[in-house]
Amino acid sequence: MDRETFLHCIPSWLPAKPSAETVDVWHGIFEYIVEHGQTDYNDHRLYRFLRDRLGIHASAKFLTRHFKRMHDAGLLAVHTIVVRPDELYRLLGVCSMFNNGPAPGKFKCYTLPGKSVDLEKAGQPNFEPTPTPTTRRPQSPESEPQSHDYFASQVEELRRSMFGE
Repeated sequence: MDRETFLHCIPSWLPAKPSAETVDVWHGIFEYIVEHGQTDYNDHRLYRFLRDRLGIHASAKFLTRHFKRMHDAGLLAVHTIVVRPDELYRLLGVCSMFNNGPAPGKFKCYTLPGKSVDLEKAGQPNFEPTPTPTTRRPQSPESEPQSHDYFASQVEELRRSMFGE
């Protein structure tokens, strides 16, 4: 969708008409969500997209403010995602470094109206890795990372030995 078509999607009943710069940001966010399906303030690809396309170095506060205004205008739908703590988090009382998902808590994910959230993507810090100049040796199967069950059993064994349970 080009900028002029997007401009006609912005409702006329808004109390204050958005500035040209705001429309550019909203259009960029809208195009990104059309392409990727969803976003949140932790979406680092969105930061890169806005920087490359508009030259904007956005902050989380900047994006959160625009997400809220776009939601109020009916351009985005907001979904509250609640992440429950996993077993290792409950055992240790801290965020597990072996946890593959987001830390326990609540956050907002934004989609186009009528669309649903892909929970596999929601809240995942999607850092784009930068290639390193050195090459890594292929790892043997013995050096593969251990599963979550292995670490949970190790923590449970350590807890029993420390507290005599």
